Amino acid sequence: MDIKQHLRIDRAHQRISTDIPCRAGLPAGERSAARILNLSAGGLKLSCRRDAFYSMVPEDQRTPGRVVDVMIEVEFELQPSGQPASGVQTQATIIHSERLAQDEFHIGVQFIGMDEETSRLLNSYIGEHTSTPG
Repeated sequence: MDIKQHLRIDRAHQRISTDIPCRAGLPAGERSAARILNLSAGGLKLSCRRDAFYSMVPEDQRTPGRVVDVMIEVEFELQPSGQPASGVQTQATIIHSERLAQDEFHIGVQFIGMDEETSRLLNSYIGEHTSTPG
């Protein structure tokens, strides 16, 4: 595997570090509590417990690394400056997973089918939280 691809040095979207509570799960399933660790216009990384990870990732794909053809829904709130909090509910495809500890997993997802209004909200939020060089 190409190390540049593995480390995602060539990301298409700028990411911001976050700590946003969310709920995530399979489209027809229950949502589990998780936390968004970083966010971009194209996707996010979330941290979750083992039970949440097991409810979203099929048994045959639980080895850390690339995950194929698993769609989830993610729900969270964003509050750009001077605006009321807005709920975001979007579909995403799991593309990567990591096991950090016995009961801590990270899941990287790519958004799919995000509507224009949600995309604008997300870009506004990211723009406000992007540090610019002095």
